Amino acid sequence: ITEKTECFVCSDHSREKKTLCIVEDAKKIIMLEKLNVFKGLYHIIEEPVSPMIGNERIDQLINPLIERIEKENIEELIFALKLTIEGETTMAYITRLVGDRDIKITKIAQGVPHGADIDYIDNFTLEKAFEERKQL
Repeated sequence: ITEKTECFVCSDHSREKKTLCIVEDAKKIIMLEKLNVFKGLYHIIEEPVSPMIGNERIDQLINPLIERIEKENIEELIFALKLTIEGETTMAYITRLVGDRDIKITKIAQGVPHGADIDYIDNFTLEKAFEERKQL
């Protein structure tokens, strides 16, 4: 999102430097920043993990994140990836790679949008909404 060494997020010293939100592109960062709901840092995964891209490409995508986690002593990862098979695979793959570290791993809530009629919700989203329901 910048041509400089650090973007406006990374250069902001008031941000939580031990929390990373993993997103797919810079547009997601801009959207989250406009909402002002996240105070940590971001990491962009350019492409989701998929068997179609091969192991070498997967390593190119994921290794910078793993190196960053180690270098910056990250304490929490928050996944904000699309609710797709590839997004779920990416989250599972990264979780497995960092599983032996003492890192809190979460993902943003996903499911039925607020105010939506379930008649218009796709099956995958509805299934996830039921799986990830919370107690009132």
